[in-house]
Amino acid sequence: MRNFIHSIISGCIFITLATFFFSCKKDAIPVRPVASLTVTNAIVGSVSFRVGNIVLPIFIYDYAQLSIIAGESDLYVWPAGDSAHPYFQQPKFYAENRGVYSVFLAGQAPNNVTGIVLQDNIPYHTDSTCGVRIINCSPNSQPLNITLSTSPMVNEVSNLTYLQHTDFKLYPAKAANTSYVFQVRNAADNTLLGSIALQTPRFANVTLVIKGMFGTSSFGIFRVRNDR
Repeated sequence: MRNFIHSIISGCIFITLATFFFSCKKDAIPVRPVASLTVTNAIVGSVSFRVGNIVLPIFIYDYAQLSIIAGESDLYVWPAGDSAHPYFQQPKFYAENRGVYSVFLAGQAPNNVTGIVLQDNIPYHTDSTCGVRIINCSPNSQPLNITLSTSPMVNEVSNLTYLQHTDFKLYPAKAANTSYVFQVRNAADNTLLGSIALQTPRFANVTLVIKGMFGTSSFGIFRVRNDR
């Protein structure tokens, strides 16, 4: 009798556990592959734009870090209030699962806008370092050199033309290196055109974006943080 009862109890436990695991499997939510997309607005004369059906507006000389579904999609960037006339479109944009991408929009609104799409290779930092990348988004600029204020005769970057960019370069980010002043110079005569004081983003990566029209007060630099 005791063995019979024990068998019944064991059977009930088995059925309960089987039902539980089946229910969990049935109700599991599938995980969709995603990618990271950082979109930067460096368009002279723009106000804001949107990416596809994402509600978040991206204002001039600013950026947004977005999550998108991996795979093939229509990359569609349009000025706020006018979705029929996109600034930029790449119909077969393919994003790898867990891939990291950047889109820089530059030029002049509304009819002379261009874009560049990059698949980023974001450095990992195992020491007290940071990564800095530079892109020239000034549509009428001359070739530019980039120097540091502590070594103005040494070029960190040479002859950077419109929409050219560097790779991420590592810089020390220790107590003795709490900030760097990056200077933009005319490559032809080394004239100082602008600068930015960058607080050291320890263990992180940034892109310095050269913006505005060469020879005007809008010319300058702003920073974009790059994460995975």
